[in-house]
Amino acid sequence: AGATALAGSMVLFSWFAHRPWPGSVLGGARLAARGPAAVWASPGADDLATTLGLRPTSRRVLLYSVLGLVVGAAAGLAHRASLGLPVTSSFALEPFVVVACLIGAMEEVIYRGWLLGRLRRLGWPAAIGLSAAAHAAYKTALFAQPSITVPIDYAALALLTAAGGLILGGLRALSGNLWPAIVAHAAFDLVVYRAVANAPWWVWG
Repeated sequence: AGATALAGSMVLFSWFAHRPWPGSVLGGARLAARGPAAVWASPGADDLATTLGLRPTSRRVLLYSVLGLVVGAAAGLAHRASLGLPVTSSFALEPFVVVACLIGAMEEVIYRGWLLGRLRRLGWPAAIGLSAAAHAAYKTALFAQPSITVPIDYAALALLTAAGGLILGGLRALSGNLWPAIVAHAAFDLVVYRAVANAPWWVWG
């Protein structure tokens, strides 16, 4: 129930995030706040560090973090190529890349951290698959804004996000720690957004 509340509240948040102010945004924020508040306050919750997968690091975690760095950077280069962006352009960094990496890290704390950690009692395969599906639903709802005229292939967006979630969830399961998934997501965002001067429309609306 707690995992469902969190996943549903995140979809509501992303769905209402860019709606006209004030009514629908306030309503969406109120709905989005209920799930996480109920989850964090729920009795009998597992030890938070264990649930999030943020136990002390080890050599195994460091090795998988290096693997995550390589996988994330490669995925970022492939994404740039798919968008027709230069793959080996200038390595100058714009300030927004810091925000992008922080957003990605927070998504990992939510989906591969808390949500996957709570679902792991169903078994690792189910936990990885369900958390990946929840992340894909959140991301698709975030981009599904009627006021935006940018053409978006929502099926491809959902499938690619889910596929990425399976890989990131696998990194957590194999390493026993959340850090490899955070590193992979941050590496992806660093490669994709390093030269982006201003936040895309889906960040601030």
